[in-house]
Amino acid sequence: MDVKIEIATIRKIIKSKPELKNVRVQNGRGTAWGWVEIYGNESDGGYMFTPSERMAFKQYFHIGTGSNFAVISPDDRSQFIEKYS
Repeated sequence: MDVKIEIATIRKIIKSKPELKNVRVQNGRGTAWGWVEIYGNESDGGYMFTPSERMAFKQYFHIGTGSNFAVISPDDRSQFIEKYS
């Protein structure tokens, strides 16, 4: 599957959860190209994950987040899609 299609599919999966509809999911840039970068809501100006967003990532996807950033590696993209589609 094409990288852009995989990332678009992951974005759709993540944003299908009500608690995660406001997160930013994008392809990495530069040397991080191909990594899925996930940021919290920018409403506070810092792209910080809310407590409910952090809990949702753990509950739905078993992904730990920092305060404002999470990633899915290029090696894990297709497994994420397979597991959560």
